[in-house]
Amino acid sequence: MKAKFSENAVNKLLDDLMLDLEEQDENDDIVSLDYAFKRAGCRISDIIVGMVNGGIAKRYLSKDPTKIGFARLLVSLCEVKAEFAPESPGLKRHEFARTLGLDRATAMAFFESGFFKIGHSEGRVNRRAHDTVTQESFDAFFREHASLAELARGWMQPSKLRTGLTRASILPVWACRERRIATFYRRSDVEAYRGRNC
Repeated sequence: MKAKFSENAVNKLLDDLMLDLEEQDENDDIVSLDYAFKRAGCRISDIIVGMVNGGIAKRYLSKDPTKIGFARLLVSLCEVKAEFAPESPGLKRHEFARTLGLDRATAMAFFESGFFKIGHSEGRVNRRAHDTVTQESFDAFFREHASLAELARGWMQPSKLRTGLTRASILPVWACRERRIATFYRRSDVEAYRGRNC
């Protein structure tokens, strides 16, 4: 059975939540309750409870004169997501590409290269299924491997390092069009090479 609240109790709660709040325009982080609950995959009532309990501390009043009651409250989307959004099971295809700084075609080839465990997740808002690279497999790969760009940084030009590694019969585990950010070697192989050539 749902709890019922009197109009007076709801009005008092609203007054308490709005007490001494400054007015602010909405931006990328400071958003309405309606927008926040859709992005965080929770209910408006969850956000209100979070405000009462202090888990969502940053709040403001909208400057929009047409908004009244709870619709006038603005909250930090980052705080709401931290409080309610489930942890991501991994990186979706576009997040994978953005994280590595790769173009879409290169990123998709690497995504499906077999180096990563592929999982599936459902969008919090539209419930669409997405392929993801699990965070564990992503982290595990980069503990053992690094891009040519990263390995060469502060040491030598990437093209010279690639030439030296090739001459030493150290080949990349994965490469695409000889791009330094899309060419990956085992860290241990390159560290051993560096130890012999410093």
